[in-house]
Amino acid sequence: MAKKKKVNPIIAEQRRAREEFLKLKKMQSGEIPTEPKPSEVAVKPKTLGEKLKNIWYHDKYFIIGGLLTCIIIIIMVAQCVKKVDPDLQIVVFTYDTVSDASCEKISEFAQKHCEDINGDGKVKVQIVNCSFSNELGDLQYRNTLLQKMQGIIVAEENALLFITDDESIKYFSAADSALNGVFDTEPLPLNEAFYEACKIKSDNPLDFELKEGLSISCRKLEGTLLEGKDNSGKYIKNSNAILKAATE
Repeated sequence: MAKKKKVNPIIAEQRRAREEFLKLKKMQSGEIPTEPKPSEVAVKPKTLGEKLKNIWYHDKYFIIGGLLTCIIIIIMVAQCVKKVDPDLQIVVFTYDTVSDASCEKISEFAQKHCEDINGDGKVKVQIVNCSFSNELGDLQYRNTLLQKMQGIIVAEENALLFITDDESIKYFSAADSALNGVFDTEPLPLNEAFYEACKIKSDNPLDFELKEGLSISCRKLEGTLLEGKDNSGKYIKNSNAILKAATE
């Protein structure tokens, strides 16, 4: 049996190159159709998993952005639904810190003696805590709270009641104070029923009890820019009801 003659690899490579060259010339002359470029050859995904991977590869940033946008919208809508506009506000302004737990108890007490003023079907008395420890000496924090309280007096017609202590009430009664004469009543001491309602049952050291000796005052709307605004009569009526329940 005759042995198969081996092809010289150099000659074989030259032959293959010539065939490729002739094929290219025929494509250029239009004798045979041109083949697509490797970059133009689309590899289409077949299975569901491949399709999902393909979508994620090309559109992952759009998908992530869309999901984040949806989450933000859902959170904002949920907050708007849960948010209850206050019927009244009570400002706690003392030179001794009042805990958030005590503010919650004050709110619960006041809501029992308040009507649904804004007509949303719920009674909400919001406590604005402007209390601070006068011993800490943080003047910037103190001034921030004072500015906040002054802004409420100027702009918030439903914030008529102020809970104060002996030191903080001097801030209003000082002869050179711009807020001198802001109250419609003298500061009245809070009664035992109020303190009983504000007792806290908690082991959390931050939920400390309301200190004794506090007073409550009602500021006047007469002669101010807030006089005659919508519901101003209801604000005065309900504030007086809370004032009466907390002092008599």
